[in-house]
Amino acid sequence: MRLLLVNTAASEGSIGMIVSALADAAKACGHTVAVAHGIGKARKGLEQEYIRIGNRATYFREALGTRLFDAHGLVCRSETEAFLRRVEQFAPDIIHLHNIHGYYIHWPLLFRWLAAHPEVRVVWTLHDCWAFTGHCAHPLWTACEQWKSPEGCRQCPGLSQYPATRFIGRVKRNFALKKELFKALVSRITIIAPGEWIAAQIKNSFLHDISCRIIPNGVDCDLFDSAGPAPSDDSRPVILGVANGWSAVKGLDDFIALRRLIPQEEARIVLVGRMPSRRGRCFAGIEFASCGGDPSVLASMYAAADVYVCPTYAETNNLTKMEALAAGTPVVTYLAGGSAEGLDDSTVAEVVACGDVGALADAVRRMINEVRSQERTSPAAAALRQACREHARRHYDIRLMTAATVDLYSEILSASEAHDAAR
Repeated sequence: MRLLLVNTAASEGSIGMIVSALADAAKACGHTVAVAHGIGKARKGLEQEYIRIGNRATYFREALGTRLFDAHGLVCRSETEAFLRRVEQFAPDIIHLHNIHGYYIHWPLLFRWLAAHPEVRVVWTLHDCWAFTGHCAHPLWTACEQWKSPEGCRQCPGLSQYPATRFIGRVKRNFALKKELFKALVSRITIIAPGEWIAAQIKNSFLHDISCRIIPNGVDCDLFDSAGPAPSDDSRPVILGVANGWSAVKGLDDFIALRRLIPQEEARIVLVGRMPSRRGRCFAGIEFASCGGDPSVLASMYAAADVYVCPTYAETNNLTKMEALAAGTPVVTYLAGGSAEGLDDSTVAEVVACGDVGALADAVRRMINEVRSQERTSPAAAALRQACREHARRHYDIRLMTAATVDLYSEILSASEAHDAAR
């Protein structure tokens, strides 16, 4: 089998790590693999397996088209045409799409090419809702359900959210174009839903008649389990949050409110990820940190924390909660979308109502008390952290995901060969 994986990032970030793991698992089964990406760098020593779509100029042109005209993925024609010529040379049996938003690919050209090549089977993992809305990646944030109606999106209340546009909204045209092109592949595409919640959203969308398989995302439990805590001279408990970029959707304002409820002398709040604008906000008592894109450094940050807090308002199936548990750190999260999926063990996690910062603070204090009721190195504290790690391995080990996905590839190809033989 010849497999092409397509994603915004080469190997960086949680989804980039998933793509890398899938590539390794497929190669271990004897398959030939290539990875197409818009940003990031190929893994060292594997450069020949990576196909870069466009360059930094592509990213900025796409970003400008999105900001001005809501034309996300509708600008970089020449770069996508050049990429598709590379695809024809590679001649994949299966193309596994991940995020095709992210300022790097002209997705209508991609799907028209796929429609013209019936020999290629398509798998598409939907990590968010972008595929079936006229604009938003997470309509849950604005409580918008226009995408469920036969008419589709008309007036988007979330134009300022990713992929943000500032002037012209073309949600009606975007929705109609997605519906036309994506449904054209109904007999040749298999959607992977990383959780029950996103699967339910897919069933309520215009993609409802496309085959959908639930395969939860996973994380490298060995990497996060083996990390030791980052050294610190500060003995206060650590409340940790992690996001690619901090915003109200990810719970930044809730962390600010949490800081007022849990004073600095009681615990530190450390947020990892891109720092937001300080305009109109006071971040007093909140520390911002960076892991420099190094997963091992991030793993040490998780291991050093007493509790991982995820006050997100829109989530498919949060990978950071999986990473925290794999590092032995208990989790507190809002019940928002699929954020609480797999967190049925109250020993290792607490789930509170979305937006209830008071309940969030109470749950955080309870978790800290569990961890700090004795010394962090005590048998009781060690047992809690081990319970977190074991929960992660049972539910979120990336090897479970890669095995199920590679099996799906084989199933799809076998069905395709049987169909061709019957004709």
